[in-house]
Amino acid sequence: DKIRTPGGFRLRNTASERVWATPSGRAEFSTHALPTDLAVQRVAERQRDQRVFTLTTLRSHDQYNTTIYGHDDRYRGVYGHRRVVFIHADDLKDLGLQAGDWVDLTSLYVAEGSTEVQQRRAE
Repeated sequence: DKIRTPGGFRLRNTASERVWATPSGRAEFSTHALPTDLAVQRVAERQRDQRVFTLTTLRSHDQYNTTIYGHDDRYRGVYGHRRVVFIHADDLKDLGLQAGDWVDLTSLYVAEGSTEVQQRRAE
């Protein structure tokens, strides 16, 4: 019946109301140790002559799951396109790059059961 309500209905978001279902009634955070044996670390050990980064993906402002509704991400100041790689300013400087430079990305990985580092280049 709620769905038929004219004008819709509000889905409650307790975090926006500052309501926390915890013993203290406040937001509670915890930490966990980072894993120490990750694929990126194994590859970096073998590729000591070059920088190795971990590439992750994220949702943009105009995206819901895999559906892209636009090419703007106002949260991050990206407008009109989606071919963007975010990198820390210190790493950008260390690599001799400037914001807006074009780069080639290559994935490095160790195949299951192999000790050889293999490469795949973004096209």
